[in-house]
Order: sequence, then C-alpha cells, then structure tokens
Amino acid sequence: MNLQMQIDARRNNNESSTKYGRIYPALYLKGCLSTGGLVKHMAEHGLIL
Repeated sequence: MNLQMQIDARRNNNESSTKYGRIYPALYLKGCLSTGGLVKHMAEHGLIL
C-alpha cells in the first residue's frame, strides 16, 4: 500500500479557547482509506492499536 499523506501544522485561532495560539499537527490524506486499510497501514509501521 502506498498511501500518500502530507503533515502540516495548524494554529488554534479561537481567541475564546484556553488553547489559543497553540500549534497542532494536521494530517491530509490524498485518497480514501478504509478501516481495514488503516489497520494494515498501522500494522506495517509497528503501531499498537
């Protein structure tokens, strides 16, 4: 499986949030992935579910 994805950063711009200004990772998938495909992808990378 060759799942193309891009990892970017996003900033919380909600001024009323206690997390205002913090930066979080944002994942963008290029295509569709089923639940089974996600499990297989995670297993290939040694992640524990």
